[in-house]
Amino acid sequence: MPAEPAAPLLTCERPEQAGPILAIAEALLDQRFLAGRHAADHAANGRDADRARQLMATYLERADPVVGYLTVVLEREAGLRFSGRRGFPYRFHLATRPPGVPLAGDVALDPAPPVGAVLYATMRRWQLIIERDDDHDEFVGILHPALLVGHRHGLAAGLRHIVDLIDTGQILDVSAAASAASTLLRAAAVTRDDAELFDEILGDPPKDGIGLIAYGADLFDERFQQPVPRSSSRVTPLLEGLLSDAWRRVAVIRAASDAGEWWCALTGLTAYLRFVPSVFWWTLASPSQAVEAALDQLDELAADVFAITVAMELDSMEGVIDYETGVIEAIAHRTGDLAAAERRFRRERMLVPPALLDAPLDAKWRIPDPRPANLFAYLAGESDTAFLRSPFGRTSGEGRLESMRRPDLERRTAEVRRTLEAADAMRQDNAPEAVALLRDLLSAYPWCAPAYRILAQAVWRTGDQDEAVNLLVKALTLRPGSHRAWAELGDFLGEMGYEWAAGVAQRVAHHLDRSRT
Repeated sequence: MPAEPAAPLLTCERPEQAGPILAIAEALLDQRFLAGRHAADHAANGRDADRARQLMATYLERADPVVGYLTVVLEREAGLRFSGRRGFPYRFHLATRPPGVPLAGDVALDPAPPVGAVLYATMRRWQLIIERDDDHDEFVGILHPALLVGHRHGLAAGLRHIVDLIDTGQILDVSAAASAASTLLRAAAVTRDDAELFDEILGDPPKDGIGLIAYGADLFDERFQQPVPRSSSRVTPLLEGLLSDAWRRVAVIRAASDAGEWWCALTGLTAYLRFVPSVFWWTLASPSQAVEAALDQLDELAADVFAITVAMELDSMEGVIDYETGVIEAIAHRTGDLAAAERRFRRERMLVPPALLDAPLDAKWRIPDPRPANLFAYLAGESDTAFLRSPFGRTSGEGRLESMRRPDLERRTAEVRRTLEAADAMRQDNAPEAVALLRDLLSAYPWCAPAYRILAQAVWRTGDQDEAVNLLVKALTLRPGSHRAWAELGDFLGEMGYEWAAGVAQRVAHHLDRSRT
């Protein structure tokens, strides 16, 4: 069954009117999470860690300034804030903490800081990670927040905070995260409950910077550094939860309904699959044979994710399907039983929705949603998503990232621009033909923001107002700094009777237009 839709992370003053605006804001946050998780995957699977840092540096340079600016504008103009209905971890340095919030927490459990303040703090941490290349510094930056959260909400919440930092793309080195988690668990094993660990041993967190630096140092006493026996009433349930969570993530990947959902779920899985075994090995004195077998399975899955990622970067979705069917054939070759091999593969190693192994890819897989667009642009070495061919779909290699790169760019740019000019010229007098022309273009170039914007205008003229707004949301997810698209969104919302939301969109357009001069 498909996973239940996640509760909204953000809200604003009039959410009943602001659905499109909130959708854009959440999609931009998702892009930040995705970029961070992809960088962590790069570092976790043994690929060049410097490449991972460069990918994140590219994101921060190209996309983050616009996202940060828009967030501040939407906070001021629309009251953008965290909804509190869905968890999101935050952590600040003393210099960046807003008043009235703890140094580390979760928006579903603690007072929620401004969205812009959280984005700025995470950006600064990434900049420090990129500049310093200091694993110990990242370890401390993970352990301290986990201890602060654990002090208020318990050991399980502290461990969950570490996992959530990985999930939201705030950690590069998952071995540092595993070391922090293991430090917590080893201390938990020799204490009777959370009160003894956090109240009696650690005490209340200091208020000043010098004291905070030393907070948690007691956990490095020899007493708390001993490996944990196989069975511990405090630790075993938490470790079992990490293992179950790995398979829950695989289930989400298998249940994906389109290419964007699948790729977003897959990104970050390598990091988590490297994190969990490290926590087990560094925590337990001697894992049982059953645990070792389960951890070996996670290692095997991590290798599969690596192969699939390479297939996506060098080939296309076709390469992913070929890899998955190749695994089935390899298992069958060893066992001599194809039917049994396929059952085992679908149970233990399948990393695509099962329907993709049985039928051609449909449009939802050839035209993905915009969230992965910037990431693929960086991988292809391009600055604009408009001229990227779809990396999803069986297109005889046309979707390969190799074919996205120069010198093909000049031809692709000319092709896209000719089509956009033709569609723009006919959208008023022959909207249906313009719609057909643009949808054909988007089947090849699914992340072309100008195509979505012109298509929205043509669709509006056909009378489908909701679809026109949805298309502008996609255009603005791809190019959030387009003052023209924000103004058109304001026009559409105003004609639909959403005057407050229309005013917000128009003021955002005004801010963006003014920032260009």
